[in-house]
Amino acid sequence: MVTVYTITINNDSGEDRRYALFTEPPQVAAGGIKPIIWSNVFGRANAAHSTRTEFKITKQYYAVFGSSSGTPGEGVDVMVSGTKKVDLGKLNKDKTEVKGTTLNYVVKDGIPQFDDGDHPNQGQVQAFNITTDEFNASQAKKDHFFIGLAGSAQGIGPNAGPCAIFTPEPNADYQIQPSSKFYVAFGDFKEGEIIDYVKKSKNACLVDFTKLDHAGTTDVVINHDSDNIMTIQADS
Repeated sequence: MVTVYTITINNDSGEDRRYALFTEPPQVAAGGIKPIIWSNVFGRANAAHSTRTEFKITKQYYAVFGSSSGTPGEGVDVMVSGTKKVDLGKLNKDKTEVKGTTLNYVVKDGIPQFDDGDHPNQGQVQAFNITTDEFNASQAKKDHFFIGLAGSAQGIGPNAGPCAIFTPEPNADYQIQPSSKFYVAFGDFKEGEIIDYVKKSKNACLVDFTKLDHAGTTDVVINHDSDNIMTIQADS
């Protein structure tokens, strides 16, 4: 059964607020390739003053591909063409390793997609794997193709959306390890838009799911006060 985390936000800021959810960028290993990783808003929720709202986030990950409306950068919109559910690699108690999902990304007649082939799973522990076939790297950049990580958050908008994306290279082998750190920020955001993670995370409230797991809980409450400070409630 997939774990569902609930983040409840008490809006005591004195104003109606819009909230956005985003994650710390995943670790992406691809040999000598070091892609630039862009974070996305993948959940939104609204709360009138003196009310509350919530995000429900499933611990289920997806591989995603699509294209952006322009060169990837802050404020640029993305269009998701497809997603596929993935399982992360894991280490059993007896130290045997279960490989994570492997998907193969191809561009056929200029159309990007995950192929339907049955590929041996090669995802490392806590990661999934995307391999890429031969394609025109210049076209991928020109047409703003991306691949990456998607998550599932119930707020406003689609239930599943991109968390982090990057431009694929041909003949590459990417190990993608999601982070357990999520951030809640307030302001005007659009579903899926690319954000500057470093800048936005400075004034956002951090929720670390690893700490929640260790505490034996899946619920956390954030209080947003009249000084526009967001803090996690001590007893949550």
